[in-house]
Amino acid sequence: THPLLHPADGMLRLAALLLSHCAFASAEYAIVNMIRHGERFSDKSNIHLAPAGFQRAEYIAKCVSNATFTMAFPLGPPDRLVASVRPPNAHGEDESVRPLETLTPLSRA
Repeated sequence: THPLLHPADGMLRLAALLLSHCAFASAEYAIVNMIRHGERFSDKSNIHLAPAGFQRAEYIAKCVSNATFTMAFPLGPPDRLVASVRPPNAHGEDESVRPLETLTPLSRA
């Protein structure tokens, strides 16, 4: 891939966008947690999480729903969740729903 089009660039741009909207002059804090989607199947054509990916997503949600704050979520459960979305391919098929499936249990925590 071209060095300027590396997949991580999208996450860096998202982080920059989120951080640019933080009010640094106020006494409030914002923590941005970036969570990569859970494990996928070895068959790359499967757009869903593998069972281990669903287990990881449930574990992340369990960490947030704990009564005590954690190092990953020191301010408690997140206020907002954002999942990356790939537009459908040329055949109208979704490319991946793994990011959404990873955040779904967290959205219920």
